[in-house]
Amino acid sequence: MALASTAPPSPPPYCDTLESLVNLRELSPPEWCNADSTRRQSAEACEAAFVEWDLEDGTTVYATCQHDAEAHMCVSVEEGAVPCVDQGFCAQLESLVNLRELSPPEWCSADAARRLSAEACEAAFVEWEADDGTQVYAPCEYDAAAGQCSAGDAQPCGVGRGH
Repeated sequence: MALASTAPPSPPPYCDTLESLVNLRELSPPEWCNADSTRRQSAEACEAAFVEWDLEDGTTVYATCQHDAEAHMCVSVEEGAVPCVDQGFCAQLESLVNLRELSPPEWCSADAARRLSAEACEAAFVEWEADDGTQVYAPCEYDAAAGQCSAGDAQPCGVGRGH
C-alpha cells in the first residue's frame, strides 16, 4: 500500500493555541475583542482572547485579539481570520493511504478488501476539490452492518493548499 505522498499544510500556528485562550463569543453575553475596557488597556488581557464568526458560506473563522496600545484598542483583524479544523483526522493523513493517488485512483468503496474489513477501510482517505475550489479530505469509514466502506465527512484540513 502506498502512503499519501502529499499532506495538507498545518493550519496557522495560533489555531493550536486557541484552547489556551478565551473565546469571547462563548461568553454570556457574547463579546468582541474591544468590548471590555480591561482588554482595551491591557495587552496581556487582550491577547489572551480570540473571537470566531461565520462567513457567508457557513465557514467558521477564528482571529486572535491584538492590542493596539496607541489607540487603546483590542481588535481582531478580519483579514487574518482563518478556519481552524479539527486536527484529529487531519493530523493522521500522513499515516493513511490517499486512495485518489493510487493508479488508477480509487474511492473508499472500490476495493472488496475495504468493504470487508474495518481495519483496511479505516486505513485510507480520499481527497477532492469541492465546488468552491477548496481541497477537502474525508476519512474512509466502515459500516459493518451494511458491509460498506464509504467517505465520511469532508473537511479542508488547513488553508492555502494549492492544486
